[in-house]
Amino acid sequence: MLALMYSFACAILDRVAFRGRGADKLENGLGTMSGDVILATNGLCVYFGGVAALNKLHVTVLEGQIHGLIGPNGARKTTLTDAVSGLIPPTAGRYKI
Repeated sequence: MLALMYSFACAILDRVAFRGRGADKLENGLGTMSGDVILATNGLCVYFGGVAALNKLHVTVLEGQIHGLIGPNGARKTTLTDAVSGLIPPTAGRYKI
């Protein structure tokens, strides 16, 4: 069971396939947002030198939803939280909280 959860988390992180319900509330990237979207990223990229830590990440979180960010060590969880909190600047893409 643990191996299955690990494989699933790695697949999600490697494909950067985070999409919450409410992605349809975004029009033209982050241009128009409904009031219930509390976090959205559009093509968020963070590079350290030539290494892509995050590559074209799309995340949408609605108010009232509960999400988890799981993965093994080195899966770029902290990089994502640092980028959307402003601790490190994104190389490309946009985010809105």
